[in-house]
Amino acid sequence: GKANFFPARMADRDGRDAKVVLGNGMALQASRMCRLPGNEGGSFAAGFDAQVMIRPERIVLSQPGQDTLPCVVRRAQFLGTFVRYSVASPHAQSEVIVDAPNFVAGIDEGSDAGLTLPPGDTTLFFGG
Repeated sequence: GKANFFPARMADRDGRDAKVVLGNGMALQASRMCRLPGNEGGSFAAGFDAQVMIRPERIVLSQPGQDTLPCVVRRAQFLGTFVRYSVASPHAQSEVIVDAPNFVAGIDEGSDAGLTLPPGDTTLFFGG
């Protein structure tokens, strides 16, 4: 399936979960973790030592806010049972796909928006 990736820095980790900091300084508690084997951990973006993965249907798209990652909506497509948004964020590894159950009020193509990554829906990949 589709997945979105966000570069992150490890702030604290114990055996069960980890606290990471995303590119805009927003802290996130990740409850699922996956250690990458061998040299795969060397593929992180410069200045980062981990990445957060989240599925398109788990991201929440909203108006920009203090506790969101900033983004710009590039495309909104109604696909029958959901609306697929393609957004650009300086804090994502590539284009972000958001699958919402309905159109988000006040969010159109070209709009500034915010992304929320619910911690229970994220997986943290790290090296070492």
